[in-house]
Parts: sequence; C-alpha cells; structure tokens
Amino acid sequence: EQIFLNLLANALHHGGAERLTIEVSAAETDGGYELVVRDDGDGIDGPTRERLTLAMDGRATAWLGGLGLAIVYRAVTARGGRVWLGDGERGTAVHFTWPREG
Repeated sequence: EQIFLNLLANALHHGGAERLTIEVSAAETDGGYELVVRDDGDGIDGPTRERLTLAMDGRATAWLGGLGLAIVYRAVTARGGRVWLGDGERGTAVHFTWPREG
C-alpha cells in the first residue's frame, strides 16, 4: 500500500499539469508482476532523472531523490524487485517488479 500511496502522491505533487491523468497498470511476468504508475504531467527534468537513474541502478553512493521514492525503492528492492523510470513517455512512469507470493 505504501508503495502506491507514495507513487500516487508524487504524481499529484510533481505532475504540474492543471488536469492530470494517472494510470496504474500491472502485467504478469515469469517471476511475479511488473507494475507501472504513469502520469501525463510535466515529467522529470533531465538532471533529476539522471540522478534518480543512478540511484535506482545502484551506481550512486547515496540516495539522490525524494523521501517518497526512496521508500518505494527500499520496499521494492527488499522484496527482490527492481524500480526504474520509463523512457520516451510524456509525464513520468515509474515501473517496478514485485515477486509472486509463495
């Protein structure tokens, strides 16, 4: 629940658009699920996107984003999942994997 609350709050807070659309989707994968929270807002600027990508790829020595996304990252990776930003999309799309239970 916390993951979705944080991603939805980020979209609402940082979307910047007067009329914002947020979409949540999921697809089954071999090991579990890939989930996406996507908005059609202003998106993440280049330098911030680069810092977040470095942090999510484990190539940064410290977390380089906000607290909400840090909590998402830690919760997902603690379960063996992965978090990344979508490419070439209007707005922002945060993708993550979640393992199948049991």
